[in-house]
Amino acid sequence: MKTSEVFKKVKQHLAKDFEETHRKEKFICIAILTAAAHTKRITEEDKSRCTDIVESRLEGAYTMGGWLNDRGCVPENFLNDHNILDRIQAHRHAWVDMLIAEFESKGD
Repeated sequence: MKTSEVFKKVKQHLAKDFEETHRKEKFICIAILTAAAHTKRITEEDKSRCTDIVESRLEGAYTMGGWLNDRGCVPENFLNDHNILDRIQAHRHAWVDMLIAEFESKGD
């Protein structure tokens, strides 16, 4: 499956805000696994490729929140602030949208 198509499926399984994390996935890499479980056309190779893209762009950070914290964009205690967690989740969605657009522009 094209990379852009995988990320479109991922977006469907990614929580929009903190409240929705009880029904959908908080993290992009977990949403990749969930999308694959619900979309039989997503292969092991697709999962691995998309996970590698996300992990490489996080530059060693474990999560998007950690990546943002490393750059001074969120405070150390952001895990206790639902407003910040909602903003991080919105950032995840925007990032997936950018990945979709990037790979669509490449024909992938």
